[in-house]
Parts: sequence; C-alpha cells; structure tokens
Amino acid sequence: MSKEKEEAPFSILTIYDEPEKRRNVPESPGISSQHEHHAQSQLGEACGPPEQLPRYPRQHDLAYQEMSCVSAQQWAPQALDRSELQATQLSEAESEEAEPGLSSPPGSEVGQPCPSPRPSEEVLSFLRAIDRQNCVLTCKLSPDEQSLITGGLSQTLTLWDLAPTPRIRAQLASTGPMCYSLAVSSNAQICLACFKGFVEIWDLQNQILIRKHEVPMYGSRCVDITGNKFWTGGEDTRLYSWDLRNYQRLQQHDLQHEILSIAHDPSEEWLLVGLRMSDIVILHTHRREKFKAVLQKYVYHHNLKFSSCGSYFVSTLDESIRCIAAPSLQRLFQVEESTDILCCDVSSDNQYLVTGSKNSATVYQLLY
Repeated sequence: MSKEKEEAPFSILTIYDEPEKRRNVPESPGISSQHEHHAQSQLGEACGPPEQLPRYPRQHDLAYQEMSCVSAQQWAPQALDRSELQATQLSEAESEEAEPGLSSPPGSEVGQPCPSPRPSEEVLSFLRAIDRQNCVLTCKLSPDEQSLITGGLSQTLTLWDLAPTPRIRAQLASTGPMCYSLAVSSNAQICLACFKGFVEIWDLQNQILIRKHEVPMYGSRCVDITGNKFWTGGEDTRLYSWDLRNYQRLQQHDLQHEILSIAHDPSEEWLLVGLRMSDIVILHTHRREKFKAVLQKYVYHHNLKFSSCGSYFVSTLDESIRCIAAPSLQRLFQVEESTDILCCDVSSDNQYLVTGSKNSATVYQLLY
C-alpha cells in the first residue's frame, strides 16, 4: 500500500458567484491569492474547457402535476428567498385531488408552463412497492437508467427493472442490518453496498456475492467506484481507496472532517468528497493532486452529484442546493428548500435535477 502523506497541503479554491467577483476574492490566511489562482488554473487545465452550463432551473412538484416557471432575474446565480420558489409539494394522496396543469406565475420570462400528466398506475404501484421494502436509505440507477437497486433496513438489496413497467427482478440477501450507500460500476456489472465495517461486492449479472470486504469500522458511511478502484469514507475523516482486483488498500487521505458523500466525474479521473464542514475536496484518482473548496459551515447532510456532461456538479447542504460549474467553480445558482435534502441526482441528459427529502421529492428543469 502506498499511503498518501497526510500532512500534504491542499490547494485552496474558492466557489464564487460572478466572474468579476473572482478577481476580488480576499486572500485566505496562510495562502496567497496568486497561489489560489494558480490552483484554480491547474484544476482548469486538468479538467479541460467548460461546456455549456445551466443557468436557470424550473421546479416540478412531487406528483409531476406542474412545472412552474420563474423569471431570469429570480434565477441569477445568487441566494434566493424561499418565497421566490413557486412549486407545490404534494403527497400522493393530495395529488389525486389536484388539478393538473397549474399556470405559471405572472411575468414569467422563461417559457410557457409544461404540465405533465398524473403518474401512471404502474409508477404509483412501483412507489408503493418501494415503500413496503421497509426503510430505503439509498438507491442507485444503472448507467442505462433501465434498472434500479435499493438498500436500507430490510437486510436485502432489491434489484428493479424499470422498463417497460417497474417490477422486482431480484432480491439479494445482504449480510448487514443497514445499508448506508450504494455504487454501481460504469459497465453495470459490479455493485458495492456499504455497511458498518464492511463493503459487499456483488456481481449484478449473475446476482451473486463476490466478496464481503472489511473496511475501517468508522470509514464506511459512503462508497464510490472509479475504474478498478473503489473509495470509502465516513466518521473517521479518512478517505480510503481499494483495488477491486486484489482488494488491497491503495491510499489513505486524512481530510480532517467527517466524510458524508463521495462522487466522481464522468471521466472517473476526479473525485468529489463532501465533508461535514461543507468543504468539498477535489481529488485526482491517479495523480497526487488535491484541492479544497472551503466553506466552513457545519451541516448534517451533504450530497454531491456530477452531471454526465462534466461541465457542472450539484452540491446539497442541508436545505440548500448549489449548482457549481466545473472546473471554474462558479456558482451558477442556489436554491433553498423547506426541509433537509437527503439525496440528489441529475438526469443523463443533464436537463433535470431531482432532490429527495424525508417525505417528498422535487424535480427541477435546468435551462441553458
């Protein structure tokens, strides 16, 4: 094992709102703005030129009954008041009585409302079936978005076929009482399920358990896969990388704060790590390059998701959603929800963002 030197310094980066504000960023203690600019440039050169970026989201309600449109001024990349969000949160029972096709707010400049039909009975049955699988703590779509795997408190991992109609394909008997996190390889052949103190490695095609791999007891909250490596992290503040072929530990990074989420970019060369103090660590999976965007705010929930195009990623911190350009780290927009966000995802066509909280989900359309 080649252990990363824990005392190696991070290159500090800044998440900023507008290009002109980037030039006026105050110097951080112990690090010059020139050094910071060099780090930002280095990250930009490594990641390549940015593609077209989303500017304004539109929010869908839980039952997909409406899409509320807002003005461009409201969705400028700056903090928004909750009162500016026009979407309606409906439970399943409420959605049966709601009128579809609600109109957009007056003065909309983005476009006409795009009402969607009520979910089909197959979809509602699927949602009810998931609810009967006890408490679902984590789920993962396959890369082709044709299947889904869920885990939680049921001591089984449930594999779902989503097309043409949702149905359970298989239930995989797990060896742990609570599954915290799931990861699926880019070829959809391997699934990792994270439990306290170990990771289960599953062959999804043959539906067999390949290995129960022990990891540090307090370093198993979250998991991700990049190529032939997988990564784990948790309360012990250390990020570990492991070889999927021989299961040896490859690296260890001391990130100083509890790790709440891990996500990779489409190239699988860069890793995002969300910390308890809101900081985002950006780590190269092969080279000794580490960057940190410092926010210093204690949070209970921190989720990260890269878009499939690689030009932006989404960070949720408790009730707050931030869409951040890559590699410039310009904040494209920020939205506040009314409850803590427990998970988030971006559609493969980069047009939709979905967030999940305790009793509801919200869908946003991202406008370019």
